[in-house]
Amino acid sequence: MKDCRTLLMISRAHHSPTAPRLRSVFPGLWILSILLFRAVAIPGQAADASTQFLNGNEAYRAGHYEEARAAYQNLVEQAPCAAAHYNLANADFRLGRLGEAILHYEKALRFDPRNSDIQSNLDHARAQIKSKQPEVETDFLTRIVWSTLNRISMSECCKIFTIFVWIFTSLLTVGILNRRLRLRKWLFLMTLPAAVMVLAAVILLGFKLYEFEALTPGVVLEAEVSALAGPAEGQTRKFVLQEGHKVFIVDHRPGWCRVALQTGANGWVRTESINEI
Repeated sequence: MKDCRTLLMISRAHHSPTAPRLRSVFPGLWILSILLFRAVAIPGQAADASTQFLNGNEAYRAGHYEEARAAYQNLVEQAPCAAAHYNLANADFRLGRLGEAILHYEKALRFDPRNSDIQSNLDHARAQIKSKQPEVETDFLTRIVWSTLNRISMSECCKIFTIFVWIFTSLLTVGILNRRLRLRKWLFLMTLPAAVMVLAAVILLGFKLYEFEALTPGVVLEAEVSALAGPAEGQTRKFVLQEGHKVFIVDHRPGWCRVALQTGANGWVRTESINEI
């Protein structure tokens, strides 16, 4: 539902020292896209989605954050998109649910990774975490790669790859079919940079697939969670996680999951204490 990525209700967290504000919300293109999509894909749910959206906005403006949260939660379940997750995160933040606010800001970024307002509110929410995770020192190339990955969605990676492959195959095909020797040489020369672009797109897509398949990010939802040496109570505590900390889920056992930090430290926590992004 790419049309839902239009955010007409966003604001920057730094406007308020205690919580992100929600500007006046106008449904506009967002509601129109929901109605058009639902009318075709799932008849009968379009009106309900728009009603949930409007009810949530009205409740938020009135300061009824529990009511707004319930409306946005229903909307997320019906039509997940950046706008729905963003507003749900704002309501969670107002209610003091820091972990869930960070979780939904992260989910909103999955739909719209370059949105500065979502990132600003996420940074503001992370600043409220009681204890910060240690920063990891990485080389320049690694920082560039992960910064690029964080700013591009999976669908955008696929589009970039498709465009570059189309350019390469078009140049190659025209060069083979063209009978003019000089033009054919020029077209073949043009396929070289096109091939480099295809290779770069393959690498980018590969990294993105690795991020999605091998690295399952999650957010701690409980106030404090002990990461243990094994998937059982009574095991040695290795480190402590705070509500809102981001981790990577690398293994599962019944009722338990093993999480890793960017520092490389890992430990076992109860499954219900973590929610996948």
